[in-house]
Formats: sequence, C-alpha cells, structure tokens
Amino acid sequence: MTSVFDPALGLDGSTLFHDDHHHAPDVDHDDQSDHNATMSTRQKCVVLDTYRAEIEARTLAGETCVQIAQALAAKGFDTHPSSVARKRLRWGLRHRAQRTFKAPLNRRAPSPGHGDASDRERTPEYAGLTPFAKDSRRAEITRLTEQGKTAEEIADILTARGAVFKKGASTVWRLQTFWKIVPYDGDRARRRGKGRTLSAQESSAGRAAREAEKAAWDALTDEEREARLREKRRLANERKAEKKREEKERAEAERGRVTHYPTNCAFGPPQKRHVPRASPSLDQQPQGLPNTQSPTIGAGEAAEDVHNQDDEPIQIDTDPSSSEDESDYGDATMQWHGGDESTPPTSMEADAASYPAPSSRQPQQPIQPQHHRQVFSTDRAQHHQHPTTPPPLTASSDVMSAQIIADLASSTVTAAHDLKALTLAFQTGRSTSGSSSALPPTSQEVSAAKRKVWEAARSVMELAQDH
Repeated sequence: MTSVFDPALGLDGSTLFHDDHHHAPDVDHDDQSDHNATMSTRQKCVVLDTYRAEIEARTLAGETCVQIAQALAAKGFDTHPSSVARKRLRWGLRHRAQRTFKAPLNRRAPSPGHGDASDRERTPEYAGLTPFAKDSRRAEITRLTEQGKTAEEIADILTARGAVFKKGASTVWRLQTFWKIVPYDGDRARRRGKGRTLSAQESSAGRAAREAEKAAWDALTDEEREARLREKRRLANERKAEKKREEKERAEAERGRVTHYPTNCAFGPPQKRHVPRASPSLDQQPQGLPNTQSPTIGAGEAAEDVHNQDDEPIQIDTDPSSSEDESDYGDATMQWHGGDESTPPTSMEADAASYPAPSSRQPQQPIQPQHHRQVFSTDRAQHHQHPTTPPPLTASSDVMSAQIIADLASSTVTAAHDLKALTLAFQTGRSTSGSSSALPPTSQEVSAAKRKVWEAARSVMELAQDH
C-alpha cells in the first residue's frame, strides 16, 4: 500500500469538497507514519498547507495548537504544535502579542510587529537564487570581468537586466574577490586612498544626482551664485555662533555647579581672602602720640587725649553715680588696649600711669571722662585687637555686654539667612524674593554676603571671649 496525501481529504477521512463522486482512498496509517518519519521539516510544512481548511475550522472551534497537532498525529500525520502555530500566524488566524517587557540598554527596542512570520521571511527581491541561477550569474560576472569591465559597470549591466544587488557595485566586487577573479584591494575595503574615490562612485543614482546638481549650478547667473554663497556663509556663521554659545553656557554651568551643598560650595574660581593688617597697640606706638588708628577712638577723642597729656593731669572718675555710658561700658571695655598681654593692668590707674606727665600740667584738675562709643561694624571688628584676659566688670556692664552679644548673634543669623537665599538663587539662576531686578545674583554678591557672615561671626566670638 503506497502512502498518498490527498489535499481533498479531511482528518476524519471525509471529503472537503462535498463531491458525491469523489471518495477518499483507503490509507494505511502505519505506512503513512513511516513516510512522515522520512520527510523533512519543509516537506511537512508543505503538506500542512493542504490541511488549511481543516486547521481553520478547528481554530474557529476553539482548539489549541496542541489539540490540532494531536488530531493530526492520530490521523497519521506527525507534526509539531509550533508548526501549527506558525501556520495560523501566517494565515492570519492568530496574531502574535506585542512585547511588553523593556529591552535592555544594549539591545534595540522591538519594532512594530517584530517577531511575526512576515518579518522572519526574506524579502522577495533579495530571495536566494537557485543553484542554476547562481552558476549563471557567476559565469556572467566572470565573462564581463575578463572583458575589462569594472565592478560598477558590471553592476549597471546586470541591474539593467533585472538583477538585484543589496549594495550595488560593492556586492559585485565582493563576489569577484571571493571567487578570486580580481585581487583583494585593502584600500577599497577600508575606504583608503583610491578606495575613497571608488566608494563615492559606486551608486549610479548618486552620480546622476551630482551631475544634475552641477548642471543646475552652471545654469545660474553670477548674481544667483553670489546669493547662494552668501546664504551658505550665513548658515555657517550661525552654526559657528550657536556652537560658541553652547560652549559658553556649558562653561557657565560647570562654573556654577555645586557638588555638595552647603559644605562644598563652588562660587566661581577660588579667590584669595583678604586679611587686613592689625593696628599696633598703644604700647607699640611712640610715647606722646595718640592712638589714632584705634577703631574705638575718633579724631576728636585723639585731640582730647593730646590736650590732656600736655595740660591736665589724668584722673579716673570712679564715682558709681556716673552715667551708664561712662562707667558700665566705655570705661570697662574700651580704655584698656592691650599693653603687655601677659600682665594686664589690674586697675585703671595702671593704664593712666603709662602716659608721660609733663611739667605744665595743673594738679588736682579732673578731666572730663571720655565717652567711648562702641560701634561694632565689620571694618572696626577686623582692626580691633582684644586682650587675652578681660578686665573686671560690674553687674551693669555684664548685662550690657550680654545684650550686645545677643544683638550681634541675631544679626549673624539674619546675614546667614540672606546668604542662604542668595546661594539658592545663584544655583537656580533666579532672582531673590526682595530683589528689585529680575536678574539672578552674581558670584561677587554671594562672596560679599559670605564675608558679612564671617565678619559678624568673628565679632560675636571676639566679644564673647572678652566678656
């Protein structure tokens, strides 16, 4: 009994064309199974096409690929469920689900319909040739090469005859090199030297486009050519200006970038911190001259000191009923400016004894107490030098000093908040809330705010050490 596959037969042996005169032959399933074992996968796929109507009917009935494959195997045709699935996809009975997972970074994103049977099929115009067609094409390329034709000319001739090459003349040259018809050219393979010119001439369409462009350029008048050249120069200048602007913005962004806030702020290039020179103390100046550089004694007070030294004796008013400015603060904190730091004076008479006593002084004539004003500005705080051991203070002076320290601390906190606002505005490129302009603060403004905070904190520390 021979194995016969009749496309008109169903799986149950009935005819699919409903012809009363057509009868299904009696098939031996054992012989058919033996024949299926010797068939290739492609032959099975071809035979599976003959049962398309049966597979469509079972698919519409809701059967799966496994059930259809088992039904075919029960009838003597051994096939795999994957083969049935591919056929159903190709016939349009089923559609492959779109990928839902995200592709890794080193893989491209799936294209629409990726994985369908249509994508896996080879493009018809680039379909593989039969062995006879391959031999014929090789013989034709060999003959044209022996005639002295180049790869570009051979590609044009065969393309005119209906041949299709994916890469044009490059495909012809690759075949010539593989068949050892022409020697291997490393320059052409790597597009070096003469190979650069050959690669530019591979496509006849490209040559035609360049020739058409050249002909159109020759047809232009001098004015039109000049206009085109001006337009090209303008576009080139715009691209150059755009590139410079991008580089400038990138440099500004790098300069204003903060790696870690607030401990490692970068406000532009590093700047040297200016440390003012300290003023000499009273004991370092020549005797007989007033300390005009002291931040706590003004010009009028210096003149009064000179007058007191020449004409009047120096007496210290220790009356507790004196004014608060005279006894509590001025006398306690500002009339002693160092001297020997290791042995500070223990009384106000020791400070007065350091001045020379001219013979022209009138005895027992008390002088008016000096009204020393303490102005805690940033400039005076830098030049003011404080001793290591403070003089004794009264209860009222302690209260005054504590009040001054509290005020300075509040000012320091306010300056710190202002610095924080300026820093955030500088980083984000926006203006501050109380700014009169819409421009962001500059690096100089931020540096000045930092300097104010530093000076205020230094004043608080120095005053706290003294008291």
